Amino acid sequence: MLEQAIEDRFVRRAEDRGALAPKFEPPGSNGWPDRIVFLPDGRVLLVEFKAPGERPRRLQRTRHRQLRERDHVVHVCDSHEKADALIEQYLPA
Repeated sequence: MLEQAIEDRFVRRAEDRGALAPKFEPPGSNGWPDRIVFLPDGRVLLVEFKAPGERPRRLQRTRHRQLRERDHVVHVCDSHEKADALIEQYLPA
């Protein structure tokens, strides 16, 4: 299973439930989570997608830590099950 398949399914399901989930690519800066998810209730979470069993690189871990230190919610998903669990947690049907 590819990382892109996990990400695509998550985005489709999140948007079906009213969220916006654009790709997060700040110009000239690396290591940021793949998606910034704007939830219908005004909350925001950031999601990093990985292929099954893969872990974020060192720079990604640093960025995640920086965001969490500022009270942002960052999740790493490496399976459809983890992505689905996030959908159910933040965007229940």
